[in-house]
Amino acid sequence: MSQLRFTAIGQSLSLVSLIGLVSLIGLMSLVSCGPEPEPEPEPQIFDPDAIIAEAVDYEANYVRLDLDGVITKHDDTGSTTARMWANEIGAEVFRTIDVTDPTQTLEMPRGAVFVKESYSAQGTPLNAMQVLAKFEEGYNPTFDDWFFALVERDGTPIDGRIGNGAKVFFCADCHNSMGGMTDLVIGLPADQLAP
Repeated sequence: MSQLRFTAIGQSLSLVSLIGLVSLIGLMSLVSCGPEPEPEPEPQIFDPDAIIAEAVDYEANYVRLDLDGVITKHDDTGSTTARMWANEIGAEVFRTIDVTDPTQTLEMPRGAVFVKESYSAQGTPLNAMQVLAKFEEGYNPTFDDWFFALVERDGTPIDGRIGNGAKVFFCADCHNSMGGMTDLVIGLPADQLAP
């Protein structure tokens, strides 16, 4: 039977050669048909209401960033002092900001959340807090996809200052001018950081 020959495209192949060729093609198709590639993960979409609900309970959900309050300025809230909090992923990167290095650049991870609870100069808690959260790509391209909110301590927005529009431009512009190199996050000197 090995003497039987077939003619294909002007060449003779023995039956044994033909069987070898078919086997090789079959093996190659098995190799190229390996497991299906993993699908691309869906981008996480952040929910402003969920972020605010979590931020309202900042003492239970977040870690303290400052030692004993920091001097701050926020338009008409009367705030002169603030205590700063962040979720774990935000706090980890926040602590790497070196305010003495004007060339330092960094990017906060998506999902990082920061809260500033406001106090008067006398240390009286004010019914206002600021929330800053890094949302999905495309949420706020002008300001690196940050969500801004000025809310009462129960999460109620103050004067509609929540989201990524004109009502939060003051917040975004200030963070951009003071924290433009560090992804709009304004760091603290090392001696003011909580351990």
